[in-house]
Amino acid sequence: VGPSVAGMHVVLWLPDNISDEFVFHEMQKRGIETLPISRFYVGNPPQSGLVLGYAGATEENITDGVRKLGQLLRSIR
Repeated sequence: VGPSVAGMHVVLWLPDNISDEFVFHEMQKRGIETLPISRFYVGNPPQSGLVLGYAGATEENITDGVRKLGQLLRSIR
């Protein structure tokens, strides 16, 4: 996870063999909103990662989202 000294989101960089688009769609199915960073990445090949927003989230929402994301990433590794 990239640093966040102040702001509304962090970036979770994913290994090259994990598609951020795939993770994005799978997290949507679980009710968690993320944003694939490859859509905005300038470079070739695009870096895979997720923008994880937290500004409007409760601590419980964050904990639940991180748990679900961890479960998904462990299942596809």
